[in-house]
Amino acid sequence: MNIDTGVLRSLIFIKERGTFLSAATELNRTQSALSQQMALFEEQLGKPLFIRKGRNKVLNDEGMRIYKIAKLIIQLTDEIKTSPAEI
Repeated sequence: MNIDTGVLRSLIFIKERGTFLSAATELNRTQSALSQQMALFEEQLGKPLFIRKGRNKVLNDEGMRIYKIAKLIIQLTDEIKTSPAEI
């Protein structure tokens, strides 16, 4: 299974911004597009990542586990992008 780093970044933004709307705004996307992206990601993984709390969705235990892994992956990919080329 290939997982796009864009999906991981979206998950991180949702967690750290607190709402899908805040994350979508910062990512210059619609809330609907972000919700659809996360629904497809959950389908790809075969498990839910969010639970509903009032009007918002928050990460469940599995979502938090994936979030922590996503943070590491994104940190490493960002490091690759910014590392100076060595000859």
